[in-house]
Amino acid sequence: MPSNEMQLKNDLQSRNFAPVYFFYGEEHYLIRHYLSRFVQKVVTDNPEFNLDEFDSGVSVQQIYDSAMAFPLMSERKCASVCDLKLNELPQAEFKELVSLVSDPNPTTVLIFCFETVDIPQKKMPDRFVKLIAAIEKGGGRAVRFEHK
Repeated sequence: MPSNEMQLKNDLQSRNFAPVYFFYGEEHYLIRHYLSRFVQKVVTDNPEFNLDEFDSGVSVQQIYDSAMAFPLMSERKCASVCDLKLNELPQAEFKELVSLVSDPNPTTVLIFCFETVDIPQKKMPDRFVKLIAAIEKGGGRAVRFEHK
């Protein structure tokens, strides 16, 4: 079941972070806002070592390496992946990604955000459905930001 904005606010206030977040929807401002807020709250020390930011050209191996690395001189690290082209990933890489998010590293907060990738709500592509299910299985949160 998708999470909501109130749960994100509670996570930020309590600093009790899920291991993986998946932000998508029409409200791009809110996607950017929550990405920024989570990065600020998660990465409190040594951002040069504990923050990795990736765009759509990232490989699954780079995401894996970042997510599995331990933080340096800090409690947690954060990795953000924006507009990953899920439908263009080879099947083997997609399976690796699903495996990663279903059993995430507890010291890394991994955030996927989709601003430019249109994910229709009524008939969501199969890979997005599978990835969200794996994220939720691993204790993560998927949040759709809709126009109000």
